[in-house]
Amino acid sequence: MPRLHRAVALLAVLAVAGISLAAQADTPRGVFGIGLNVDGEGFFLNPTLKSITITEVRKGMPAEAAGIAVGDQIVEVEGKTIAGAKAKDLQPYLRRAPGDVTHMRLKRANGELYSVTMTAVAAKD
Repeated sequence: MPRLHRAVALLAVLAVAGISLAAQADTPRGVFGIGLNVDGEGFFLNPTLKSITITEVRKGMPAEAAGIAVGDQIVEVEGKTIAGAKAKDLQPYLRRAPGDVTHMRLKRANGELYSVTMTAVAAKD
């Protein structure tokens, strides 16, 4: 995927990780403590997502407490399937405030599916 497409897709789904690069000034930024690799294709302003893979799980953060591991794939967020979704459909998740709860379904490298519920915590800038 061209670099620009990947960057736009990444910005579109960073909220899945609770990472907002465009947080509103009056809303504190919430995080879950995960890094992502986003694979998508199509029009760069609204790419179609193929997959989201966990690349980092930060110690002491909600993702670690939920048992998320590097290499796991996010397959669903709040009941919305990731594969085939348009990036703009995930915009409601772009801004997560501390205390916001997110439900995800993930798949481990061995194919095992599992679900987590995480509450965003305040970002430490």
